[in-house]
Amino acid sequence: MALVEDIWAGKIRFADVAHPDLAIVQDIAVQAGQGRIEDRDNERLGRSDAGIILWRKILARELNAIAGGRKPKRWTTPPPDIVPTLGF
Repeated sequence: MALVEDIWAGKIRFADVAHPDLAIVQDIAVQAGQGRIEDRDNERLGRSDAGIILWRKILARELNAIAGGRKPKRWTTPPPDIVPTLGF
């Protein structure tokens, strides 16, 4: 945790960390560093937030499937000839 706290304080950079459990150190620093989960009950998303809305719907669907004992969607990597776009 001391190493993670040094990263948070800006005393050391991720790139400079040499630790046998580097992935664990990075996970703790990133996940715990996000802080508490915000209350989104009064949030009002607009048209420009379509990506966020879609992501939350997908996430809710997948988590509900897992909670209900069903298998979540099996995600696959698209073929290399499919080029992602921004949609505009």
